[in-house]
Amino acid sequence: MKDINLKEKINHGDVLYPLKIYSHYDPNSNFFVSYHWHEEIELVYVEEGELDIKLNTTTHRGKAGQLFLINSETLHQIIGVTSSVHHAVVFSPNILSFETFDYSQSHYINPILKHDLKLPEIIDMNTDFGREIFTEYKNLLNDYNNREAGWFLNTKASLLRILAILARKDLLISNTILEQEQHKIEMMKLIITYIEKNYSSKITLDDLARCTNLNSQYFCRFFKSIVGKTPIEFVNQYRIDKAATLLQESNNKILNVCYETGFNNVSYFIKKFKEYKGCLPSEFKDIIQKNHLSENDPAE
Repeated sequence: MKDINLKEKINHGDVLYPLKIYSHYDPNSNFFVSYHWHEEIELVYVEEGELDIKLNTTTHRGKAGQLFLINSETLHQIIGVTSSVHHAVVFSPNILSFETFDYSQSHYINPILKHDLKLPEIIDMNTDFGREIFTEYKNLLNDYNNREAGWFLNTKASLLRILAILARKDLLISNTILEQEQHKIEMMKLIITYIEKNYSSKITLDDLARCTNLNSQYFCRFFKSIVGKTPIEFVNQYRIDKAATLLQESNNKILNVCYETGFNNVSYFIKKFKEYKGCLPSEFKDIIQKNHLSENDPAE
């Protein structure tokens, strides 16, 4: 893919320190991050519960005690299966670089930057080396959250130590995605990009099929074999996720959000919202409002 505009546009961290950590507590099993990809590497640790984590065309059931390493440019999606707690460390691989060109840079960092070398997808924290990695991951979280003097040195050192452990255990992988598999990934990126750009308008099955130059019937089979749901189901879930984001802004009315996210029938929008989020849009707004008020209450 040459069009960088098709990638996620969020900045994780800043120019001087391109790293950010996200921690998520999902008590209602409705966590959902739609398919996307980015230049950054992402390390997702499942602390509690279970998540379905889709990496390119493979779905993994993420369980407590597992670490998922999402390589640069990997198409991925995360869906809550149970109530869960997980953390995501997202960083530019450039943060690993050294100004001096040495063995570390030539043997490991440069191949990662050029996508010639990949991290393994899953680490079980119950193995000996997994526990070593978990120690560094915990240190990284603590240093990032506490922000004591030198925290950025410590977090960078933890990333490099994780990389060193993987290298020592010979777990780094040459990037040899089969041509057929890569073709599927590129097709999925085209489809998702089309949905991202057009979700607020009418989207038909033929529109999506044209993105891939497949006929509608074969396209449906292709899409469901990878995503696990029909194209229309995926579009509806994507729209509801966008609607939930809009509803978190108190000034947005439910009727407006319905139309802004591509639904042209309010009853159908409400039905789908409850199906994917477990509550009505009005109830969702009330929950968000109550949480906002409680966060702003002065401490007793």
